[in-house]
Amino acid sequence: GGEIRVSGQIRPDRVIICVSDEGPGISPNDIPHVFDRFYRSPEMSRATKGAGLGLYLSRAIIEAHGGRIWVDPSPKGARFYFTLPRGITV
Repeated sequence: GGEIRVSGQIRPDRVIICVSDEGPGISPNDIPHVFDRFYRSPEMSRATKGAGLGLYLSRAIIEAHGGRIWVDPSPKGARFYFTLPRGITV
């Protein structure tokens, strides 16, 4: 296992959270699809278990609260960002 980092920034109107790891990264071909329901990278489907719902559900929850989520291509590891408006009640 590698290291997973969580960092954040506070802006006047929102918070920005970054979650990154030191894994194999995400193929450029997969980036447009990682938030699709049931999407599993062909390489990762053979290596790990999962249903392809985690990022799909993350996006749905974040967007329901007025935020947004995206992946930042990185040569090593994966880096996901999401924002949430400040002052929301969860």
